Amino acid sequence: MRIAYLNAQNVVAGGVRIIAEHLNRLGARGHFCSLITTQPSPPLDWLPTTFGQGSLNQPPAPLDSFDVVVGTSISTWKFAAVDPRFGKAKRMSFVQMRDDLWFQEGSPQRTEYETYYQLPLEPITISQWLYDEMGKHHEVVHLVPNGIDFNLFYPEPFPGEERKRRWPPRILVEGWTHSEVKDQSEMAFFAIDALRSEGIEFEVWGFSQYAPRWEFDRYWLLPSQDDIRHIFSSCDILMKASRFEGRPGPDLEAMACGCVVNRAIEKGDDDLLDRNNCLKVAYGDQAAYNANTLKLFSDPDLAEVLRQRALEYVHQTKNWDDILPKLEAALAA
Repeated sequence: MRIAYLNAQNVVAGGVRIIAEHLNRLGARGHFCSLITTQPSPPLDWLPTTFGQGSLNQPPAPLDSFDVVVGTSISTWKFAAVDPRFGKAKRMSFVQMRDDLWFQEGSPQRTEYETYYQLPLEPITISQWLYDEMGKHHEVVHLVPNGIDFNLFYPEPFPGEERKRRWPPRILVEGWTHSEVKDQSEMAFFAIDALRSEGIEFEVWGFSQYAPRWEFDRYWLLPSQDDIRHIFSSCDILMKASRFEGRPGPDLEAMACGCVVNRAIEKGDDDLLDRNNCLKVAYGDQAAYNANTLKLFSDPDLAEVLRQRALEYVHQTKNWDDILPKLEAALAA
């Protein structure tokens, strides 16, 4: 197949990583793959890429030569649905999140965004809750979960540093701490403040594509992919709290590097994390989140059990070699 994914811009984001995984791995299976931006954008160069890149005005191949065109976000779905330059290509959408949730129910913005879900596109999505949501608008929906690149994510601490298994642990807070939409790390830092009030000593590490709002002992701005593996591997607990996630990647990447996940979430991890491989509470339940954090500090044996279960879980269920046939079937259906 000749496959084009439409992306708005090639920003540093987990969703873009998954797009690149799709295209790289489909290309390795013999398909001709391209990433085409709908806005002016530099090439995707922060990840390994083996596919052609270009824009709608300067595509890597004639637009009417593609068998399938996949819009990867609401801002690109209309191009995928109606742009006549793609000729007879199958028109699809790749749904990694419900963007309308960022607006209040009944607001003009939310009403406008909801109309995009009804475009004549066949959706591919990444998690059960998004599959159920898309099923309200489309007769055919494909569920293709995200995998893990085990060549990139595995236990390997910073060079010269032994894997950290002393107590108290080193805490990692990953992500954009300014995000009011996801409220991504505020609960985590409330729990960290509660630990400090108990006189417990520990380090707090973090990384993101943006400068931090909170105070960290060590922080990486736009770390390399190798550094991200080293950071996950060198920390003991990933403290992650966010309202909505399509299907978060850092949780799984941390698990693959041997880092225990301490999670608070409203929707997005229902088919990803459970009490056998992490600690998880409902988003907003600060008391329960604080209690789980303290539990990991007071019971290192529990933390080690969770670490081992998480490693087993990702290797048993998140291998891209097992997932790619589902993606191929969805594109060819």
